[in-house]
Amino acid sequence: KGLADEAAALREAMRNPIASQPLQDCIKKGAKVVVIVTDNTRPCPDDRILPPLLAEIEAKTPKANITIMIALGLHAPLTKDEMVKKLGKDIVANYKVLNHDPEETVNIGTSARGTPIEVNRKVLEADFRVSTGFIEPHFFAGYSGGSKSILPGVSSRKAIFHNHGYEMLDHPLSRAGILRGNPIHEDIVEHGKKAGLNFIVNVLLNEKHQITRVVAGDPVKAHEEGCRLESQFA
Repeated sequence: KGLADEAAALREAMRNPIASQPLQDCIKKGAKVVVIVTDNTRPCPDDRILPPLLAEIEAKTPKANITIMIALGLHAPLTKDEMVKKLGKDIVANYKVLNHDPEETVNIGTSARGTPIEVNRKVLEADFRVSTGFIEPHFFAGYSGGSKSILPGVSSRKAIFHNHGYEMLDHPLSRAGILRGNPIHEDIVEHGKKAGLNFIVNVLLNEKHQITRVVAGDPVKAHEEGCRLESQFA
């Protein structure tokens, strides 16, 4: 069943997160915050997640200091109408909303698996990074959500092509429902850590796209808990 009060559940998860201080306590007063959201190829209900999430952030920093970045990976940029459909009219009208540009990235190193860590410049320049996501089995990354907001979400073409390359895809543990030992997932997690992803708000959905669970907090620990919950239903 869907949650009776999605907004209340989201607030509860952000104020009592997994392996993290409450979201408001994590953000310094006046900080520059980037909120990374999913694009329109994902069923994540960002239009319902963002209002309570932004309210928590704005308890510590003004609206002018918040940038919403659409994690396109290599997908086509969203038009204004598509942004409104995905995020809601009020969000698009009142916040700075940007499409990720894979050409506007900065190299900050190389992962243990040889993937260049090249992340959107504006994401790296922020003082604090939080992302939304939807957790379901993913056919080669184990599960969606978590640090996928960084890779492929806001990474360069070179980084995405390497992470999604045949050597990684051919690995026997690059499969749905597998995290431990999955080279694609482990590479994604490393990118999230190096890029400084601070906090996630991820949801589980039923077939009606109602939120059934919310996990928030540490990008690795909260995501793992969400995957554990999802595995009970997948």
